[in-house]
Amino acid sequence: MRLPCSFVVAAGVAAGFAAVPTTARAQSDARSDTVAERTVVVPATPDDERLRLDQLLGRSTTAGYLLRSPSATLGPLPPGDSGVRWAPLSPQLLVIRNSALPFSLNTGALSAGRGISTQVTAGIQAQWRSFSLVLAPSLIYEQNLGFLMPPGFWPATDRSSWSSPWHDHPYSMDLPIRYGNRARLLIDPGQTSLTYRRGALAVGLATENRWWGPGVRNAILLSSNAAGFPHLFVRTGRPVHTRIGSFEAILLLGGLWESRFFDTTSTNDLRSYSALAVTWVPPGEPGLTLGLSRAVYAPVSGWSGLPWRLFDAVFRRVGQPNSLPVSAPDTTSGPDQVFSLFARWLFPGDGLEAYAEWARYELPSSLRAILTSPGHTQGYTLGLQWARPVGASGGAVRLQAEHTFLEQDPSFADQPLGSWYTSRAVDQGYTVLGKVIGATIGPGASSHWLAADYVGRRTQAGVFAGRIRWEDDTLYRIKGVNTGGNTWCSHDVSVFVGVRGGRATRYGAVSASLTLARRWNLYFLHDTTCGDDRDPSRIVDRDNVTLEFRLAPRLR
Repeated sequence: MRLPCSFVVAAGVAAGFAAVPTTARAQSDARSDTVAERTVVVPATPDDERLRLDQLLGRSTTAGYLLRSPSATLGPLPPGDSGVRWAPLSPQLLVIRNSALPFSLNTGALSAGRGISTQVTAGIQAQWRSFSLVLAPSLIYEQNLGFLMPPGFWPATDRSSWSSPWHDHPYSMDLPIRYGNRARLLIDPGQTSLTYRRGALAVGLATENRWWGPGVRNAILLSSNAAGFPHLFVRTGRPVHTRIGSFEAILLLGGLWESRFFDTTSTNDLRSYSALAVTWVPPGEPGLTLGLSRAVYAPVSGWSGLPWRLFDAVFRRVGQPNSLPVSAPDTTSGPDQVFSLFARWLFPGDGLEAYAEWARYELPSSLRAILTSPGHTQGYTLGLQWARPVGASGGAVRLQAEHTFLEQDPSFADQPLGSWYTSRAVDQGYTVLGKVIGATIGPGASSHWLAADYVGRRTQAGVFAGRIRWEDDTLYRIKGVNTGGNTWCSHDVSVFVGVRGGRATRYGAVSASLTLARRWNLYFLHDTTCGDDRDPSRIVDRDNVTLEFRLAPRLR
C-alpha cells in the first residue's frame, strides 16, 4: 500500500512526540482532562454547515472560510505548562448504504458504491512551539457490490476494464465506473497536516482536504469530493489588513495519483499540481469576499520533478489543448489548467448570503474571443442561503438553494470544445485516485439543490430535494447531435428527495439522512423515439435508497 510522503513525515513527527521525556509526557497527561474536546471539521459535512450558519447569523467571523481546511478550522490548542501540548481528536464514524447504485457526494477517500461503506477517522492534535500537527488517518471499508454496468461500450485496449468507457482520448480522465469487483479495505492518511507558523505566514505538509470558493454542495476548483493528496503549502496564517482591504492567500504544490482502475501503463501514474488562491475583503464591506484561483496540472516522471512545478499556477502559460479538433493528434505532455473567480456577500443583520463562482478551463485567447464566445468552456455555481433565529434557545430556520452548471456551452456547435475535468493533454484529467478533485457532480454535469432545516443548539431536522444531470457532454458525443441521433429524452438524470437530522448529547453527536432517488435513463439507455409509442424495454430507470449515518462519540 502506497502512502503519501507527507503522511510518513507526520507519522514520524508523531513518533517524536511519543518519545518526549517522561516528565513532559506526565505533565501533558496531567492536564489532558482540561483540554476541550476537538473535532476535525471536514468541508461539506454537517459540522461545516453549522460553522457557516454561525457566520450567517453574525455569531462568528468569515475570515479564512473561502480557503478553508480541517486543520485551519481546529485552531490552536490552549496554552499549558508542557513544552509539548496535545489533545485527542474526537473519533468519527461515517456509514453509507446504497441499495442499487453508487451515490457518493463529497465523501473524500470513501467511494460509496452499492452496499455498505464505512469510514472511521481518529487521531490527535499536538503543538510544540511554532509547530502544529494534526494526525487524523482513516480506515475505510467498501462493500462494493455489483450493479448494472453500461452495455455495449468497452474501454480502450490500454485501459482497465473498470475504467470509464466514455473517457478515452480526446476526453480522457480517470473516472472508473466501478472500483473493481470485490470489497475494498483502505488506509488513508486523511486529514493529516504538519504546519509551521511564523507571524502571518504558515508553511507545511498535508494530505487534508481543502475547499476553495463559496459553494455549499459544489466547489469547482478544490473540494472534499476526492481524497486529499500530499501537498506542500504556503499560506497566510491570518488575514493581512491593509488600507485597501484584507487579503488571504495560499500557494500549494502536490502530487496526484491515478487509480488502480485506469490504465495498464505504470510510467504515467503521477502528476504535478500547482494551485494559487487569493481572497480580498474590501474596506468597509466586511461581509463581501472576492476571490480568484488557478490550478495547473501536468504529467511528471517522479517526485523529484515536483519542486520545479511550484510556481506553475503563477507563471506557467497553458495553451488550449482541449479546443483542438477531435481529429487532431493527441498530446499527453501537458500541462492543463482550471481557473475561477468567486464571490460571497453576507448580510448578517438579515441572515442572508448570496454567492457565485465562475470558472473556465481555457482562458480567453483574445478580446475578440471574449466578446464572440463569452461562455466558451465556462462553468458556474450560483447560490443563496437565508436563516432566521427562532425562539430563545439559539435555534434558527435555514433555507438553502444552489445551482451548478458544468455542461458544454452552445459554442461547441461552431468550435472545438472539451468537457469539464477531462483533458487531452493529461490522460487522467482533473482527478486523484479515480475521483474528481472539484465539483462532486463531475464532468459535463449540472445540478440543483434545495433544503429547509431547523438548526438548534443540540437538535437539527430538515428536508431537501435535488436534481443532477450526469455526463451530459457524453450523451451528445455518443448519440451524435449532428447525425440524427435521439438525445432530448435520453439524458441521464437523478431526481431525489430526503430528510436529515441530528442530535448532540453528553455522549456525543449523531446525524443521519435518508435519500430516495430515481435515476432516469441510466447510462443514456433510451435510444428509441420519444413519442407515446416508445419501447419501455429500452428505458432503464433505477430507484436508489441512500442511508447516511455519522457518529462522533465524546471522549470524556
